[in-house]
Amino acid sequence: MRNFFLVFLLVFTFLFFLPSLNFYFISDDFIYTRFNNLGEIFRFWQEDYHYNPVFWLFLFGLKSFFGFQPAVFHLTAVIVHLLNVVLVFFLSRQITKDDQISSLTAFGFALFFSHYEVVLWVTGLSTSLMFFSIFFLFSVLLSFLTKKGRFFISVFTFSFY
Repeated sequence: MRNFFLVFLLVFTFLFFLPSLNFYFISDDFIYTRFNNLGEIFRFWQEDYHYNPVFWLFLFGLKSFFGFQPAVFHLTAVIVHLLNVVLVFFLSRQITKDDQISSLTAFGFALFFSHYEVVLWVTGLSTSLMFFSIFFLFSVLLSFLTKKGRFFISVFTFSFY
């Protein structure tokens, strides 16, 4: 019962972004899904202003496993956003120790208007993945500082490699 609002929020957010599974690729999506082999990912392209091989490798993996299916890319963007909502909820709970504040924070993050582009546009997935890394590592750091566990410092240290 304690996490009922979080479950409700996740279902609501998923349903809110569900129509995006019918969207096609737009704009930069075609550029960042063009890679056909690993060599192209790690080569710096003169026309690229945002060199991001980790994100490109992620998209290459999706394309390799599922083909050029826009629904898979959009579903992945929605799933990563939902994971970020969960991380925001638990991170907020770690900091405030208050379920209501955590719920309100997660709600604000889940449906904040600037996140529409990040979820609806496949290329925006790079931002969601960055948020995920930051929220996860910050949560691990807070856990380490409050629990002094070796596991947490190991995860935090390993994440930089």
